Amino acid sequence: MAKTDLSSDSAQIAVERDFGRLEHTTRVDSRREKKVLINALPMLIVGVVGLGAAFYSGLGSRGYTWPMLILLALIAVVGAGLSYAAVTQLRRGPLVLHLFERGFIVERPRGGKVSARLATTTARLYDFDEPGDSTSEPLPHVAVQLCFADGDTMVLEEPHSGSPDALVELAQRCAGHTRERLRYVDVQRLRRDAIHV
Repeated sequence: MAKTDLSSDSAQIAVERDFGRLEHTTRVDSRREKKVLINALPMLIVGVVGLGAAFYSGLGSRGYTWPMLILLALIAVVGAGLSYAAVTQLRRGPLVLHLFERGFIVERPRGGKVSARLATTTARLYDFDEPGDSTSEPLPHVAVQLCFADGDTMVLEEPHSGSPDALVELAQRCAGHTRERLRYVDVQRLRRDAIHV
């Protein structure tokens, strides 16, 4: 089974919930997943190498002060935590959206899944720019906040250079949808408060 194929569990859910024919499958949030790993590894390396150098040189004898050691330890711990989260996410596989005639399933091949009927889900579509670094321009993105009947929400995003059309189509086919522009920090706040697969 390829990483984007419909799993047997998801196929069974689609039949049980009468979602109809599978129209297409799209990988979503791919840039975000890579970004976590790209940010985590340098932090881990800097923290571990810095702490190793400090301990190897005899701590204070070479000019290392306690605040510097604490900062290096903090960088190493945060880098290790982010690395662990990124590796765990990579092991679970990519986030995949399966869009059916009357419903959708968002799943990871070796992780959780969320399914809902289009008629009972509302969507808010957001356009935003992910800030670039000092050498690049901001990257335009589309995000969709799915609002389920039980009050839970889920946020999926994709850069314009990726596959945002699938998110736009999903939002347009939900029971109700709106579209507006948000700041990057506001989209991240929505994402933090949402459920994750």
